[in-house]
Amino acid sequence: ITEEIISMVSQAMKEPLNEHIHVALADHIAFTLERLKMGLEIANPFMEEIKALYPAEYELACKAAKMIEEKFQIEIPDGEKGFIAMHFHSARANRELSKTVKNTSMINKMIEIIEQELQMKLERKNLNYARLTIHLRFTLDRIETGTFIKNPLLNRIEKEFASSYKIAQKIAKYIYEKTGKAPSKDELGYLALHIQRIKESMVECKVK
Repeated sequence: ITEEIISMVSQAMKEPLNEHIHVALADHIAFTLERLKMGLEIANPFMEEIKALYPAEYELACKAAKMIEEKFQIEIPDGEKGFIAMHFHSARANRELSKTVKNTSMINKMIEIIEQELQMKLERKNLNYARLTIHLRFTLDRIETGTFIKNPLLNRIEKEFASSYKIAQKIAKYIYEKTGKAPSKDELGYLALHIQRIKESMVECKVK
C-alpha cells in the first residue's frame, strides 16, 4: 500500500519524492494500523497549520487515507491524515521529517504568541490566518538558508504600526531561542504587516 500511495503522490505532484519516504511512510502506516487496532489514537496538535501550510500534501494525504481504509477495512482519523501530509512534504522538500515537525511546531507556537498579545483566538479558516502561517513558514525557510529580503516600507511600518512591530519582535526573540538565528528587521516589518492586517480585520468584525 505504501508503494501504491507513493506512486499516486508522485504522479499527482509530477515530481519524484525523496527515497527515504519508502521506509518512513511504510513504518508510519504500520505503526498507525497497530495503534488503531489497539484503540489508541495520537492527537495531532498541528492540524490547522498543516492544512494551511501544505494544502496539496493534505489533499493527497486524504486520498492516501482512503486507500489505506479500503485495503485494511479500518477508519483513518483526521489527525493521521495530517501526519501523512507531513511525510509527503518532507519527501517533496528533501528534508527530514523531524525538521518539518519542528518548523510546524514553531509556527504553532508563534501563532499562540500572537494570539496572547492580541488577546484573541485567530479564526483558523480565515484568509489572513492562512497568509500569516504561510509567511511564517517562508520566514523560517529564509532564516535557514540565509536568504534576505528587502523591505522598503520598514521605517514607516515601525512608526505607524509600532504595536504590531513590537509583537513581531517577540516572535523574533522566540525564533532566536529555538534556532540561534534572528530574523532581519526587514523580515519583521513584513510580519508586522500581517499582524496589523489581522488587528484591522478584528476591528471590522466588531463594527459589523
